[in-house]
Amino acid sequence: MTNFNAPHGGTPPIQVGSRQDTILSAMTDFGFTRFVTPKLLRILYILGIIVIVFMAFMPLVMNVVVANFVDSSFGSTSVYDSYDPYGTSMSSSSDDESLGAGRIVGLLISGVFNAFLQICLLRISLEALHAFITTSQAWARIKSRVEAGTASF
Repeated sequence: MTNFNAPHGGTPPIQVGSRQDTILSAMTDFGFTRFVTPKLLRILYILGIIVIVFMAFMPLVMNVVVANFVDSSFGSTSVYDSYDPYGTSMSSSSDDESLGAGRIVGLLISGVFNAFLQICLLRISLEALHAFITTSQAWARIKSRVEAGTASF
């Protein structure tokens, strides 16, 4: 049995990720002979989903917080808020509440839709990166076999 990872005179062969490698040991490889990215993809995907979900619902939370702050701080402080020159009220409180509820539902729907699209794009990007790195690892294995004389082009 031939050892394909043995050094062959020139540069050391690229490690394709043995089981004993950790993320920390691969990060401290200053010769760039080990790929660390496949190990980090899972962590990046989880962190990406957390950030996307947080950012998707931030407009909804800020809308509720700002609306409550404005209503509590600047609510009917003017003398003219209760003045009705025509004798009838032009708007009712139920219209104002339905506008706020409609805005919240719209922000919720758009937030979920945008989060779904961003998670899809994140997944596609990470899969493309993984395919690129896997191809690089395969070429490194082919190169080491050619240098060992067990394979040829």
